[in-house]
Amino acid sequence: MYRGARCLSCSHRSSKGLGTALQAAMAAGLPCISTKRGALGEVVDGERTALVVAPNGKEFAVAMLRLINDEGLQTRLSKAGRLEAEQRFFDRKAW
Repeated sequence: MYRGARCLSCSHRSSKGLGTALQAAMAAGLPCISTKRGALGEVVDGERTALVVAPNGKEFAVAMLRLINDEGLQTRLSKAGRLEAEQRFFDRKAW
């Protein structure tokens, strides 16, 4: 599903989102951009496992440009996000 993607951004309009897409993207090793709405705030650790922004277009755009232009940040978020997903959300026996 995420093959070929360079990053994933998630924003829930409601406070009832579970963050499943975000968890899967992190497990796939994608650098992510998220808000803290709903369960998303429990999935990410801002600046360590994902970029966290307010739920508005301007902040998402700034975060996307930051991520696109910083390969080191992409790598750091990818590695930390994948490790977090493996440890917290997925049973490694199923991989």
